[in-house]
Amino acid sequence: MYNNREHQSPKNDWDKALDPQAEPEAERLNQLMVGGKAALFYTGMCVNLLTMRPEICLLLRIDDPEWIDRERAIKRPARKLKVNWEYLLDSADEVQLSKNSRPIGGSR
Repeated sequence: MYNNREHQSPKNDWDKALDPQAEPEAERLNQLMVGGKAALFYTGMCVNLLTMRPEICLLLRIDDPEWIDRERAIKRPARKLKVNWEYLLDSADEVQLSKNSRPIGGSR
């Protein structure tokens, strides 16, 4: 969800190992999970056919309607919050899917 380049391609500075759980976004999300307003579900395993590496598939469910507004209100120019087309604000925003599970009418 957050575009953090340091975690995507860390530098070889072993003295300052990056801990994703220490990031402010992860700490806020952890507070939601402890409070019962968010949960992480295991949905299965898959294999990336390009790299032939197994991947764990997870679903993050957030049951706090104000969460997205609070996250968007936090100013961090280098790391913008990005959600994909699967994110729904309410049932009026539902996306129609084609037979191959692509959004009808293009992605959002």
